[in-house]
Amino acid sequence: MRIMAWLVQEIMMPENDIRHLASTAPFRYKVYDIPKRSGGTRTIAQPTAGVKALQIAAVRWLEAGRVPIHACATAYCKGRSIRYNAAQHVRNSFLLKMDFRDFFHSIVPEDFSGLLINRLSSEIDEDEMLFLQRLFFWKPRGKPPCLSIGAPSSPFISNAVMYPFDENISEYVTRKGITYTRYADDLTFSGHDRDDLEATEAWVRYVCQRLPYPHLTINDRKTVFASKRYRRTVTGLVLTNDKQISIGRERKRAIRAAVHRFLTRPMPDDEVARIRGWLACVKDVEPAFFGRLERRYGADGLKRLLKT
Repeated sequence: MRIMAWLVQEIMMPENDIRHLASTAPFRYKVYDIPKRSGGTRTIAQPTAGVKALQIAAVRWLEAGRVPIHACATAYCKGRSIRYNAAQHVRNSFLLKMDFRDFFHSIVPEDFSGLLINRLSSEIDEDEMLFLQRLFFWKPRGKPPCLSIGAPSSPFISNAVMYPFDENISEYVTRKGITYTRYADDLTFSGHDRDDLEATEAWVRYVCQRLPYPHLTINDRKTVFASKRYRRTVTGLVLTNDKQISIGRERKRAIRAAVHRFLTRPMPDDEVARIRGWLACVKDVEPAFFGRLERRYGADGLKRLLKT
């Protein structure tokens, strides 16, 4: 089924209305900034409800066997998580972490067109390609269109556009016996030979320059080598020397203190929500610690916190 027929069926909206909405979609975003933990701000651009519904339906069309996501991609994929991402590296001694600068905003409509030409040339024409570009890409004021942080379609589109990069890197590291995962813009490599990881860093930079799309830049400040002699973290989780995954001592102390505050005094809703998020992570990553919290503070107390 062609994309327009699919959207008419899924959204139950006349084709002319869908086309009109998509033609103005790049400008139908609510834009605001939020603080980053590392300092500065991050720009969030959320599409309006109508555009969001179209984006979600169009992604379902692409997901139906039309556009692959590489196995090394661990973010925004069903059955994968930050724990899954970290677990791939827990048995290796050396770690290399790299990061892309301004990842979503670096992915532009031409990158998406390259993907569609390579994967869907028989299922999509030029008019449909332009339609999807307008639907998925935000137009910031005074800047060219790009993927937005805040659109429900951006995670899938970024993973799909990254397939050639992921495939190239995976082929290289497999020959070296190195494990590779990518959680959005976070690249993690692990192995038993530091020299191989240093060669891998050089290869990643070469591939970034060589691939026709997307055009990505390594954030040099976030390139990190680590070994078992030092604290190793992957997507915020600690790899212990006994080949386990932990949320880390500092976070455990913070969670214990937060649970105690909740049980002994009134707490703002936003702080309660933050603690609930922490506890959900604990149950997935380190269930033994969650059990210790239950024994210390009582299962009923934690249930009350989780249901608040």
